[in-house]
Amino acid sequence: MISDELTEAILQDEDNTAPEPSTIPDDENGTAAEAAEAEEAAELEEPEVLEEAAEETEETEETDLPPSILDDIKKDHALSQPVVALTFDDGPSEYTSRILDTLQQHGGNVTFFVQGSLVEQNKTKVTRAMYMDCEIICHAWDHPDLTTLPKRAIKKQLVRTLNAIREITGKTLPMFRPPYGYVNEKVIQVARKLGLAIIIWSLDPKDWDVKDADLVYSSIMDNVKDGDMILCHDVYKSTADAMSRVIPELIRQGYRLVTVSELLRMKYGSLIPGDLYY
Repeated sequence: MISDELTEAILQDEDNTAPEPSTIPDDENGTAAEAAEAEEAAELEEPEVLEEAAEETEETEETDLPPSILDDIKKDHALSQPVVALTFDDGPSEYTSRILDTLQQHGGNVTFFVQGSLVEQNKTKVTRAMYMDCEIICHAWDHPDLTTLPKRAIKKQLVRTLNAIREITGKTLPMFRPPYGYVNEKVIQVARKLGLAIIIWSLDPKDWDVKDADLVYSSIMDNVKDGDMILCHDVYKSTADAMSRVIPELIRQGYRLVTVSELLRMKYGSLIPGDLYY
């Protein structure tokens, strides 16, 4: 674990960050273009906290998911039983515990894409989720639209969150979900440099919009299919209410509730940093 001082030194904000290279006009001698190229390279310089992972990513070009995740799952069973990955963004919150209570009662595992700024104050919930074999994955530090930020700020959002998760769970996974699902070339470049795959979703019941447990339940149960990655948010009471029905009903219909890593390993085997997965 690196020291807080080193992390802060690596990730400190630069209020006077120079404009993006594409905004710097070329001059007759090409010096501006050369400076822009050098600036972009420096901007994506890998922080020491993830240097080892980045070097490994450059060598392999693919990121293998931890084999231990599926050690206890027989291949024929995985192929014969439909699976879904329930995912929850933006927490932890007071409603995270209710979702964990439902899982503890009925079984299954889910994935939480957390805001780094909320992790420490909800350490008990994060620890409980971890011990229930749920996954804690990076969302961002405080939920900005990453596409509006310079690369250095994107990197800070991700690395600070990864460090907050690692501080409690002792590990991080090589992936993240961008807030709102918004991605552009800057986000992809930073993700690739940090060795992170980009996780989106395949089914959105719009719990963030409708805030109605019945509508969320119906949207999921009327549209779910084998292999879906379902987007929800553990920051709404209505979502926690819906999960008290969704989780047991999915299980009753024969679905196995798996984590994002489990689902992606079944579908892809390995991940390429910077690529999008649904």
